[in-house]
Amino acid sequence: MHQTQSPIGIIIQARTGSTRLPEKMVRDFYKGKSILKILLERIKKATEGRNIKIVLATTSNPNDLKIKAIANQLGIDVFCGSENDVLQRFIDTAHHFGMKKIVRVCADNTFLDMQSLNRIIDCLEVKEDVDYVAFSTSQGLPTIKTHYGFWAEGVSVSALEKIEKLTEEALFREHVTNYIYTYPDKFHIYYLKISTELEKKKYLRLTIDTETDFNNLQYIYKQLVEQELEITIENVIKIVDEAEEIMKKMEQQIEQNTK
Repeated sequence: MHQTQSPIGIIIQARTGSTRLPEKMVRDFYKGKSILKILLERIKKATEGRNIKIVLATTSNPNDLKIKAIANQLGIDVFCGSENDVLQRFIDTAHHFGMKKIVRVCADNTFLDMQSLNRIIDCLEVKEDVDYVAFSTSQGLPTIKTHYGFWAEGVSVSALEKIEKLTEEALFREHVTNYIYTYPDKFHIYYLKISTELEKKKYLRLTIDTETDFNNLQYIYKQLVEQELEITIENVIKIVDEAEEIMKKMEQQIEQNTK
């Protein structure tokens, strides 16, 4: 199998200035660890042995020094860029580290599925001309537009540069890949389908925008650790399905926070 030499990197975006839940990245999530630290440790472990650069992209706001400190403790490089123009922050990070393709991770996806993360990396390695790789529903909806919170997405730096030239619109500068799936005819897109079983579970919400989200995920994480279960999609679903109260709260949050 021919593999491209294009350097691939993982860029995790994180900042403390979340409008809905400030400081969510650095708060104590489980036994003194923040969600950011847990996620960074998991990504490091899952990509061990792969020639993949991991970088945390945060902002130059002094408040984000706390975020920088967490990454530094784990030996992960940090790039500080624009606070609101996240697209520019990603392009600058990629250029700084010589990346041609990137896997974009939102740091509030605590239960990011690492098997799927590695599948995205594989696709980026093999499919040289692809602009965007993501998981999607059977209807072709990219999972970034869902509440699942299990998946990263892959994108070529050239696609990001193209967006930068094509639009000044704030929405597309803040949500890095939004332009791609809004105008799919302009890009070469490759979707990996999520399972139909999982698609039926409309109540799943594993991203953190609110206090209730934070508490829900804290409960799930605690259960996984105490039951000595690996963090997989199946195990997360098992915990949620056994906790009717959590399920109800998730459904309420989806109603209130639909993208």
